[in-house]
Amino acid sequence: MTMPALVLGCFLIWGPWINANGFIFYKEPVGEITPMNPHATVNGTLELNCTVFEDSGLNASHLFWIVANGSRAPAETMTASGERTLLLRKNITSINEEGTYICRRNDETDYIKSIVSTSHFLIEYEPVRDVTNFNCSLDETKEEFYCSWELGLYNHIAHLNITIVMSPNNGMRVIHCPQKVKGQENCIWTAKDDAVINSMSKSVVLYINNMEFNVEKSFRKDFTHQRRYAERPTSCRAGWIHAGDSCYLIRSMTQSWAGARSVCDFLGAKLLVIESSAENELIKKELAALRINHSVTGNGSPLKYWTAGTDFQSPGTFLWGKDGNLSFTNWAGGQPLTHHCLALDPHNHYAWVAEDCEKSANFVCEKQLAVSQDSIVG
Repeated sequence: MTMPALVLGCFLIWGPWINANGFIFYKEPVGEITPMNPHATVNGTLELNCTVFEDSGLNASHLFWIVANGSRAPAETMTASGERTLLLRKNITSINEEGTYICRRNDETDYIKSIVSTSHFLIEYEPVRDVTNFNCSLDETKEEFYCSWELGLYNHIAHLNITIVMSPNNGMRVIHCPQKVKGQENCIWTAKDDAVINSMSKSVVLYINNMEFNVEKSFRKDFTHQRRYAERPTSCRAGWIHAGDSCYLIRSMTQSWAGARSVCDFLGAKLLVIESSAENELIKKELAALRINHSVTGNGSPLKYWTAGTDFQSPGTFLWGKDGNLSFTNWAGGQPLTHHCLALDPHNHYAWVAEDCEKSANFVCEKQLAVSQDSIVG
């Protein structure tokens, strides 16, 4: 014998019931409600059709509707639609109208037997509301890029699927938000997630999809970080090394050459430019002193350190970018080889080597100080 089940979704299938006298009986469905899984928004319209089966011996005149608050639907909201269907049509003015809607027959006095079918009706304020207060900012101290927004009021926020992506450098790549929670209203990207968060321009896009309503909207925030170079600092910030008219920051946060340059730019500095033997010796001394704390390769070998030097403008001829020619050099034997970015090699007493620009390495940032007026003699 096939065992029936209870009321499910928007229709009745075979099911066991207990009548008012406590007797168990099996109820064969005599009709169904369409559409299945109905939903609407506040100020929208609910339309439900209760249709009795042809062999049930019933027609639309035998039917009436019970709304979510348990009361009978007003007569003006119920209309026969054909011989066997009763349409319920009403305007939705409040989320309080969400709930179970019951189609009943009026020729049965037993409550359970009078139920033709039931349907749970879901209401939302809007499938996807426009976000507000969408803002992004850079925290140079923490090296974080932070965005926040407000989703607005939802009746069922769990139905939202929110995807957040950040695209630096005019959309050349996409970085997903590292965090994922229901009803998410912020995201933080850090230098650990990807060095390109420090690019001067970036776009953040929210994709919000209401899975129940199958409605999606996207919202975009463009961010441009304008570096101010009007004045050089007169002293080095905490954590930087002061020597001569420069401040140096040694980073063990491994990056490609381009990533390292972005991080230095984010900090208001540039990659290291070595202009003399004295400066070269200073950097070697500082790197050797900190070597124990810095990143290593998978086999335990210390990583190299990126500088500003490249041969991008003329292959084989290394320059300090816009700062011009190498007035001083300290190439290791046989260098430079075929790679294009200049690095300092701990394996060879920090001699200079040409390295693959896409490899991960430590790096040194340099920021020049303003010259004190007291030191100028004229």
